[in-house]
Amino acid sequence: MRIQLLDLVTGLAGALDLISPAVAGHHRRVAAIATALGRRLGLGPRDMEDLRLAGLLHDVGAFTLKSRLDALAFDTTDEGHAETGWRLLRQAPGLERAARVVRRHHTRFDEFGDIPEDPRTLFLGNVLNLADRVDVYLRRDRDLATEAAQALRAAAFLSGRSFAPEAVRALQGTAAGSRLDPEFWEDSVKGGVCQGPSPDTALERGQVLAFSETFSHVIDFRSRFTATHSRGVAEVARALAEMDGFSPAQQELVRLAGNLHDLGKLAVPAEILEKPGPLDRAEAEIMRRHAEVGERVLASVPGLEEVAEYGGRHHERPNGRGYPNGLTRDELRRPSLLVAVADVFTAVLEDRPYRPGMTLAQARGLLLSLAEAGDLDRGTVDLLLSRQQLVADIRLQAQDEARQRFAAFAAA
Repeated sequence: MRIQLLDLVTGLAGALDLISPAVAGHHRRVAAIATALGRRLGLGPRDMEDLRLAGLLHDVGAFTLKSRLDALAFDTTDEGHAETGWRLLRQAPGLERAARVVRRHHTRFDEFGDIPEDPRTLFLGNVLNLADRVDVYLRRDRDLATEAAQALRAAAFLSGRSFAPEAVRALQGTAAGSRLDPEFWEDSVKGGVCQGPSPDTALERGQVLAFSETFSHVIDFRSRFTATHSRGVAEVARALAEMDGFSPAQQELVRLAGNLHDLGKLAVPAEILEKPGPLDRAEAEIMRRHAEVGERVLASVPGLEEVAEYGGRHHERPNGRGYPNGLTRDELRRPSLLVAVADVFTAVLEDRPYRPGMTLAQARGLLLSLAEAGDLDRGTVDLLLSRQQLVADIRLQAQDEARQRFAAFAAA
């Protein structure tokens, strides 16, 4: 397996943009604007890659800030999400430098001398900050020329204070009087289209797996009740795959699917994820969409088509009563059945806002009843229960390790 880093990050950014109508397309547009500014500034390939990747993920740390997110208020009043984003991304293969840019994307130009950071990182973060503000300044239901003029005036006013004068001059170069450069304003600002060569950094198999583990924390970070869920599912699914005779390479694909199976939950509001009682019909429908969204996002990344299928179908059921497509056992491949059982086994042992976690004996009884009804694959359930304590220990160890990472994250 060899996955292009940009393809992977672009797909994940698409999931982030689904969390609220207020930010639909925001990450893609900011990346395009920052890339266009970087090109005008004559940045080198390495800086351009870091700027583009950072633009695609710059607000990843803001996705527990529901009230601020809806108004995009965090763009001006909250710098904590930039620090959170850096902490979430810094261990992801290929994102080490981009994560530092994310950390500095709200650092003011007039504060550069007070911060012990590489000057180039500070500058790239400031370019990203300007790109972010341009996207927030514009209201897309109004005349582009009028909105662009207002954005240019605001940037000029803040030049030398919030924004580096060099970056502001690059932005001003996109307009000559009342004439706007269409490549910048129509393509980058309005359309979110990146112009120019794409970075060609690729991740090998082990790096893709490590990246997925990092992003599983991004997914689970949004609710304290699911803070370690994806890691538990991934390791239980991998253990089942090993017990079922899968090759090491196939086991890695199943683990990868487990890490990313709930990617679509980035599109579910936090108040639904943490609701302390049953979901109403509308809320349940929003929650159910996460499987379809996750599969669609992962399938958009070349090389992850199988992973998308294995993880995205974890709520399909052998009897055809699952979702989103009501597939039956004959239409589901073995890895999807393994991930589905791993998901249920892990979930029922966890505390949730509406119930405490089950004991192993209770979980055993539930799995057997679900298998009897055809809601889970009987062969997979029997396989798990044949070594239930071992699988439970694997789950517990994986979730303890994930919990320790979260504790270290919070203390850093």
